[in-house]
Amino acid sequence: MPSGNNAWAPDGPSARDRHQATLRTEAGELEDAFLRCNCDRILESSLHYVLSTQPPKGPSLSHGAEMS
Repeated sequence: MPSGNNAWAPDGPSARDRHQATLRTEAGELEDAFLRCNCDRILESSLHYVLSTQPPKGPSLSHGAEMS
């Protein structure tokens, strides 16, 4: 039965502790890979957001009418 301390996650704090111990023991290699993976996910997510909020680029009739 889960205690109040680890009710927020199915694995409880032990998963976090195991992960941190793994990062410490592998001479920084896993930590670097972990950070690269997270950075890639953040960049990809940001790119999707920017593309979804920007109007299409390129010539359009409305811009031509405003500029003439």
